[in-house]
Amino acid sequence: MLLWVEAALLLTLAEALATYAVAAAMTCDAPPPKANAGRRLFWLLREWIYETLFIATALFVWPFDTLLRKNRRDAARLLVVIVHGLFCSPAHWLLLAYRLRRAGIANVIRAKYIGAGGLEEWSARLAEGLRDHKGGIIFVGHSFGGLAAAHATAQLPRGAVKKIITLGTPFEGTVMSYFGIAPAGRRLIPGTGYLRSTREVIAALDTPFTCFWSRFDQLVVPGESARLAKADNIEMEGLGHTGYLFSRDVAERIIAQVKAESGP
Repeated sequence: MLLWVEAALLLTLAEALATYAVAAAMTCDAPPPKANAGRRLFWLLREWIYETLFIATALFVWPFDTLLRKNRRDAARLLVVIVHGLFCSPAHWLLLAYRLRRAGIANVIRAKYIGAGGLEEWSARLAEGLRDHKGGIIFVGHSFGGLAAAHATAQLPRGAVKKIITLGTPFEGTVMSYFGIAPAGRRLIPGTGYLRSTREVIAALDTPFTCFWSRFDQLVVPGESARLAKADNIEMEGLGHTGYLFSRDVAERIIAQVKAESGP
């Protein structure tokens, strides 16, 4: 049994190293990071731990969460809707939901949108499930989930969504999509018509955005792709793509954003 655990940990480390190596090769002309080698090593090891937690959640938590998850909400109060990314699940956002509730933000749901279809169908399904909500909505979207949240906002009544918070969302695409195997992932290659139409959707929204991004993101490359000109852009130094799910710092910043929107 111990050998299987060691093998799994080594495989996850190898995947993290390979992903960062490919990301570095795809952006070899970019300015080198300001952090020293020791600090970058710390970031890498931390992201490896986060990726291990990600895989463990998918294997051991997701099946039970799928059976037991109940998205109860108060339709008259401000609602926080956490939207997962590709190859992720609502189970991966249990920790953030717990931290929000512990901070007194109880009206929280973890939405599931993956199924047949693509971004258009997923966002329409997401919007349909929230159309009757009267208390205002704050979307928290990770990666592709940020795009789904933006498209869903465009399909909801004007003013229904009070804020969109994105975590490593590739608004300008990512060069890592050249290696994607899923059609939705391949659409995130920079310069595609798919991304141009998404930018048009976002430009037409008057909903305020807060975009968290990182130069150390190994899947959204370059990291600046996760910024928006119209947004409050917050750089998370040394945070990898999986780190958004588990980072206490990210959670505390989201809590502050939600409480600011909630008012006294």
